[in-house]
Amino acid sequence: MSLSAILILLLAALMHALWNSLAKVARDSGAFIWCLVAVSSGFLIPVSLWLSWGRALPSWGVALALVSGVAQAAYFISLGRAYMGGDLSIVYPLSRSIALLLLPVVAFLFLGERLRPMGFAGIGSVLVGIYVLQMQDVSLASLTKPLRALAQRPQLWAIATGMCTMLYSAIDKAGMKTGLHPLVYYNACTLVVLAVLAPRALANRHAIGEEWRRSWWRIILSGLLMPASYGLALYIMSLKEGAASYVLAVRQVSVVLGVIIGSLVLREPYGGIRLIGGTFIFLGVVLIGLAR
Repeated sequence: MSLSAILILLLAALMHALWNSLAKVARDSGAFIWCLVAVSSGFLIPVSLWLSWGRALPSWGVALALVSGVAQAAYFISLGRAYMGGDLSIVYPLSRSIALLLLPVVAFLFLGERLRPMGFAGIGSVLVGIYVLQMQDVSLASLTKPLRALAQRPQLWAIATGMCTMLYSAIDKAGMKTGLHPLVYYNACTLVVLAVLAPRALANRHAIGEEWRRSWWRIILSGLLMPASYGLALYIMSLKEGAASYVLAVRQVSVVLGVIIGSLVLREPYGGIRLIGGTFIFLGVVLIGLAR
């Protein structure tokens, strides 16, 4: 993967970590997420019309966007429930690591991706880093704590979130092969997400109105950051070098950023051990960059 592609993905990772941290501090994460998806879709509609005006859209690309939208709706539902009881520095790394663990297998079976040995080493290093991020100290008891904590409800929802991430990432890589513009593709996804979540949103109108009044500027900011972040990732996926597994692995730098935000801004504990995990993630990104 080229240096320019990695830099673009690092920027996308920063945006992803920022909007996740904003969603975490919301009083009602579910209401906040629905509002930010609505704002994102509103921003993308005129852009999509301009990009697709007078052009025939690939039907297969549109179909994949619709399927991805359903998977992304499930992702947002799981993410909101995970954040209701779990810390950002636990939920966020776990959800990303599950996706990273499963995606290379799915990409190999269904997308025909063949990763180089150094690429596998890079993904492995990122996974080790994400695991270390969930430890409290360097001890045998702490070493097994992430595994023992998997039975808790927030962690189970985080695992479900990661599986949804794996699913829509694989679908999106196939969608980018159809030639559909990344922003048009993502706008179709957001419209599906809104439609799937609409019944829940209508039943929770008061919470949505209250969240908007309390956090309107955070919602608008997140609504800009989310499509910008994933639009950049989709653009890299549309390139020949943009293997879905590599793209997802490099974006795991957002995990380090999320943990930093959780520790410094949200005052979540165990910030020291996170630096070791961050080092493994950084090493993994470098190895992926060398896997030409």
